[in-house]
Formats: sequence, structure tokens, C-alpha cells
Amino acid sequence: MGESKLGEILFLVGVLLALVVGLLAGSVEVVKNNQAGIYAVLALLGLLVGFMNISPKESLGFLVAAIALLGVQSVNASLNYLYTGPLEGAKDVLSGFLTAVGVFVAPAALVVALISVYQMAAGQEEGMGIELNMPPAMKGGRRK
Repeated sequence: MGESKLGEILFLVGVLLALVVGLLAGSVEVVKNNQAGIYAVLALLGLLVGFMNISPKESLGFLVAAIALLGVQSVNASLNYLYTGPLEGAKDVLSGFLTAVGVFVAPAALVVALISVYQMAAGQEEGMGIELNMPPAMKGGRRK
């Protein structure tokens, strides 16, 4: 099995685990009692996905998507005021899912961002999957 295929499988496992954690977060004691361990597994999966699954050409799109997901996750605290009455159970599910997704995506985004910054600093212009139009002096070349 190739590294890319394994990375895809790990990504799907992480998303499915985050979904299961979200669905069971407020109702199942096993999930409540083992949140630290579950989040550690999600963070480890996120690290592995960041190292294995994101090519330089995909890094810009991945980082934009990660920023969007983490931005949505950041409104998680506001959900306490949004859902009351009959929608109280939906708050626990959505809050649990968003927290789990954040725990999974943040380490992957950190790895991809650090690799991209390193590639740009090393002069590998394809590091973010885009053509950088830098002046020759910044590329290490000479001006004509």
C-alpha cells in the first residue's frame, strides 16, 4: 500500500472518528470518560495526515480548508447560547463534532504550514503549489 493511499485512509478514519465522537459525545459514558485518549488519537491521526497525505500542490487548498474548518470550530463556545429547549441535544452533537474535527485538523494544518514555510524559505517556489512572482534579488538571482 502506497504512502498516499495510507494517508487517504488515515484521513477518512480521522473524519469518521470525529463524526462518531460528535454523535456520541453527550450521550455515551465511554466517550465522555475517554475524551483525552480519543483526542490524542485524533491529534496523532492529524499529524500523520499532515506528513503523509498533502503534496506541495495541495498545500494551499488544504490550508485554506483548514482555516475554514478551524474558524467554524472556534464558534463552538457560542453554541451554548444558540441551542436551548428541544434543540439542546443538537448542541452536544455539533459541539462534540466540531471539537473533534478541530483536534484532528489543527495538527495536520500545523505540519503542512511548517513544511510550506520551510520550502519557501529554502527557495522551493512550488512549496505552496503556486508560482511565486518574487523579484530576482529575492530569488537569489541577479538583476539585469
